[in-house]
Amino acid sequence: MSEEVFETSNCVNHPARTTRVSCNRCLSPICPECMNVASVGFQCPLCAADSQVVIRPSRTGGFLQRHAATWTKRLVFFIGGVYVLQLLSQTLIARNWAVFTLGLHPPAVTSGEWWRLVTATFLHGSLLHLGFNLLALWLLGTQIEKFLGSKNFLILYFASAIGGSLASYYFSPPATFSIGASGAVFGLMGAFVVIGKKMQADVSQVLVFLAINIVLGFTISGIDWRAHLGGLITGIIVTKLLLTPFGRKNKSNY
Repeated sequence: MSEEVFETSNCVNHPARTTRVSCNRCLSPICPECMNVASVGFQCPLCAADSQVVIRPSRTGGFLQRHAATWTKRLVFFIGGVYVLQLLSQTLIARNWAVFTLGLHPPAVTSGEWWRLVTATFLHGSLLHLGFNLLALWLLGTQIEKFLGSKNFLILYFASAIGGSLASYYFSPPATFSIGASGAVFGLMGAFVVIGKKMQADVSQVLVFLAINIVLGFTISGIDWRAHLGGLITGIIVTKLLLTPFGRKNKSNY
């Protein structure tokens, strides 16, 4: 009967201890104290900690990450609360928060009321309008915030919101009244596609949904397609910047 020989090594973290087990990721020898159970075999403490923050594409196109989507939830509840106040105040909040294009009183953004570019994105014209945007914000925002982190998610959201407001303000016909979070939502759609392609995830459903909504914006009156495109383009650009080495310095989530 042949004798089996097992090679032993000293633990990478405890040199005085011998072991026959290696990390299945970096192949460093590890003793029982350093073993962390992985999906296959064991990992050293460093690789185990690193693997907790690695994003993996899922078959459904989602992204797995350990961070909570706290700001997405806060935005959903805040926008819903603003809609209630909007109904109670009748036209008071709308008159002071909405974006008015050139030629319409009260004074427009160029007259110094720059905050309307942001506050208009918290207003909605109907319960259906509100419901669509909040549903999309919840579905897309939770995953994107988990991937980018809260700070970068907020940068993306408000940049897309302002990009949509600016596009609506400068390119809409005179005397246009513009409200809604659609610009920010379209920015999240663009971000989801950019992140999904980077992670080699399936984003076909989002692309189809995005294409349908772009077409509807051009065919149904009352839909501000300029804000949609402005938010979409801004979201794509900002996401690409956040995924660069410079952008990743803000938060090592990737």
